[in-house]
Amino acid sequence: MAIYHNHAKVITKASGRSPVAVSAYINGIKMTDEYTGKIHDYSKKREVMHREVMLPENAPWQFHDREILWNAVAKYEGQTGQKARTFEFSLPRELDLREQTKLLQNYVRDNFVNAGMCADFAIHDKKDGNPHAHINLTIRPIDSDGNWETKTTTFYVCKNKHGEERALTAAEWQADKATWYKKMPYYKDGKKSNSNLLYLTKHEADSDPKYKDYQRVKGVKKPEQHSEYTNPKIIEWSSPEFLENCREDLAVKINQALEENGFTDRVDHRSYEAQGIIKFPTKHLGVAAKGIEGKGVSSERGNENRLIEQANRDQLREIAVLEKEMNDAIIHIDELRRQQEQLAAVGGSLSMRPMVATLAEKIEQAKIRAAEQNKKPVRIHEPETPVGQGIVTEKRTAETYAKEIEKLAFYQTIRETKELAKLLTVIHKEDITCYRDFNQRLAGIKRDKWSVNSESENSKTIAGLLATVKKYKPIRATFESLNGRAAKKYAEQHKDELEIISMAENRLKELNADDNIKNANLDGAIACANEKVAIADKAITTLNARAVLVHSARNTVDKIMRKEREQEKERKPETER
Repeated sequence: MAIYHNHAKVITKASGRSPVAVSAYINGIKMTDEYTGKIHDYSKKREVMHREVMLPENAPWQFHDREILWNAVAKYEGQTGQKARTFEFSLPRELDLREQTKLLQNYVRDNFVNAGMCADFAIHDKKDGNPHAHINLTIRPIDSDGNWETKTTTFYVCKNKHGEERALTAAEWQADKATWYKKMPYYKDGKKSNSNLLYLTKHEADSDPKYKDYQRVKGVKKPEQHSEYTNPKIIEWSSPEFLENCREDLAVKINQALEENGFTDRVDHRSYEAQGIIKFPTKHLGVAAKGIEGKGVSSERGNENRLIEQANRDQLREIAVLEKEMNDAIIHIDELRRQQEQLAAVGGSLSMRPMVATLAEKIEQAKIRAAEQNKKPVRIHEPETPVGQGIVTEKRTAETYAKEIEKLAFYQTIRETKELAKLLTVIHKEDITCYRDFNQRLAGIKRDKWSVNSESENSKTIAGLLATVKKYKPIRATFESLNGRAAKKYAEQHKDELEIISMAENRLKELNADDNIKNANLDGAIACANEKVAIADKAITTLNARAVLVHSARNTVDKIMRKEREQEKERKPETER
């Protein structure tokens, strides 16, 4: 059975971990950390089934060597707080290594590399039924020239001799420090206190008599700051929304892979509470507890998991009663499908429309029934162990868990009601008349996505080519203004640039976009192409959301049909089974 597990961490200075050491571990190789001089040797690991480095377009080609990549990261980040980000998640054991690799590559490319990160990833499988993936990601973007971008940029208050003020970055000030002076801290009579503090340029302090009593204090060197700008990509990559999107996309890709390979199992990235499932999750054992349990010895965490599992099993009958009540309100869609298949042979058609009104009525009845319960969910708190004391609070027993689950059991009705309501909405919105329509709608969405994605990629290519033409257009204009020996010499000096712009223009002609070259306003043409990309991306997002709804509705129908078949089998006498 496919399971969902996805864990993300940040490699920080405080954790004492190195991105080089992490890369050596996940790839099962030997690597030297040039920043610390340590050698990390994991070459005896035998469970590494696949390893790969994937880079964004603007990353230096040398970074395909993971040792060069992570030493560059370690050197540049130095003693900063955050150095890299890691993801570790389970892979469906139903898939073979080739399909697992394809799934992992698509996930890394779509969520991380296309966003601008360098990704170093591997698949581990000890053949113990737990295949999983490790991903090591850079935490700092790379600019168009292949250099690391800054995480934050500080603007300093600067003045010239004429008293004009301007906010400049450190690089801007360094380039013109003969004209502009930073405002540094000066203290009246050299006494360090906030009341005596005044920020002055060196020119002001030396030339203006009213500041003659102000002096610099040893050790106080921080100039006056105007503002601080944080790289927007850093903000995006660190946001909870980005992590949640990555978690959700992993579930989508796993389910797609399972479906493409003929498996009916599905995973969900949401918690039991978010899914509306009346069930308590067990706790992750961890390496130490798993080792103890493997030797036949009970661990504290293992004992607690067994209590939770027992309580969940004891409540299956009561939850099944509620499910049966809801099933009484569900249409026999499997029977409809069988009749549809029979009618299809003679060109007939069986509509689901007459059943929609009944379904809606049952949903409303279920809502009223649940509302009459007038109960609120009870949050289960974990047993606590007071720090520094030898007293442990009483453990929850199976009976305790059973009582609390009993209080929550009626919320199963709410969950089923929501599923039916979503199914009803999709039937109306997508004009579903029979089971086969679900597959037809999904196939149509897939075709639309392919078409829109092709348009998006085409627009991205055109925007990139136009940017190249704009970048090297002044060089060619200079070349065309020269004659004779000067032109020849200039062409030799700028051979690569002239060749690049020529190739870009030829490619634009192939794409029937060469009219943009004649446009004097290249910035407008680039903006237009980027706008088309944004529109296409928005359309793809809409199509993805639509596909999720149709998938979910079809899964609900499948679940209904399975339950109906099981009930039909139970109703038959043993002699007929």
